[in-house]
Amino acid sequence: NAIPATDANKAVFTVYTDAECTNAIGTTTLKDGKLVYKFTSEGTFYIKETAAPVGYTLNPEVKTVVVTQVQTGESVIDGKWVKTYKLESDLTNDSYTVADTPELTSVTVKKVWNDDNDRDRKRADYGVTLYADNVAVGSEVILDKATLTKTWNNLPAYKDGVKIVYTVEETTVPAEYVKVVTGDATHGFTITNTHKIAETSVDVTKVWSDDNNRDNKRPSSVTVQLKANGTAVEGKTL
Repeated sequence: NAIPATDANKAVFTVYTDAECTNAIGTTTLKDGKLVYKFTSEGTFYIKETAAPVGYTLNPEVKTVVVTQVQTGESVIDGKWVKTYKLESDLTNDSYTVADTPELTSVTVKKVWNDDNDRDRKRADYGVTLYADNVAVGSEVILDKATLTKTWNNLPAYKDGVKIVYTVEETTVPAEYVKVVTGDATHGFTITNTHKIAETSVDVTKVWSDDNNRDNKRPSSVTVQLKANGTAVEGKTL
């Protein structure tokens, strides 16, 4: 009863004579979301869903049905007493309900900062939004700059028998960063934020105070060493 009739018509139920469900004697006919199977003999039977509707998980329940012959009347026909019988099951109103659970999924997004370990101290909180078939699922989620993953759980995998396409967008991008979103819902999304490192230049001028190299002591070249916060960087030869 949890499945619309049009979806339930895609389910298959099989009837078995053994509890292990190995000896099948037939499959059901589904009409308007209802299982219909006509028993032709007495006995104990077992019914199991063997194919679930698209977008639903298979129900593992095995239903036991006991069918017995019941006398419904007797009459005289051609001078003979004739008894009539019918088959009845032990089910209430000869029916029962099977509820299949919608198939669920999850979507994960990972954050990658491409900014030389935040050298310019520009990282900031950011916002991500999940979309289902291009429609936002809930509101934007604001994440702390130190949060590197976000997962949405218990999402419906299908809608009206068609698989939902989930996407993720970074809807609040930190200033001075450029976003790139890659991946998919199956393998996970990755949002890469790239920041162009600020650059500067340092000039050095060599001045000789030697009366225009009067004693001819100048070397052919000199090497200067630049340091950044006390750490040497590539030297230059002048």
